[in-house]
Amino acid sequence: MNQVQKFLSEEGVSLKYTGFDYVVMAVQLVMEKEERMRALEKEVYQKVADEYHVSRSSVEKNIRKIRDVLWIDRGGHFLTRVQGGRFHRAPYPGEMIELIALYLKKRL
Repeated sequence: MNQVQKFLSEEGVSLKYTGFDYVVMAVQLVMEKEERMRALEKEVYQKVADEYHVSRSSVEKNIRKIRDVLWIDRGGHFLTRVQGGRFHRAPYPGEMIELIALYLKKRL
């Protein structure tokens, strides 16, 4: 289990969600090259879509589901863990990817 998978599992995200693997790959892509956040749809979502042979909109939808699990089901506690504070709204999927990537990168 890699560090992104471990993080998601510790936060209560089940492997049963299709978006689990999408978030793992998206976070890894951003950890490898932070500049990818500037072209999120092309440099991250499309690469994930190509890898899993699905549409980019499917990737986005399933990543949003993981965000909802972390935000709604888990009460947004992961934000306290990764940034030391809470959002007053659900983070956009790209914000979630960036926060997790930067948090895990600092821990290396």
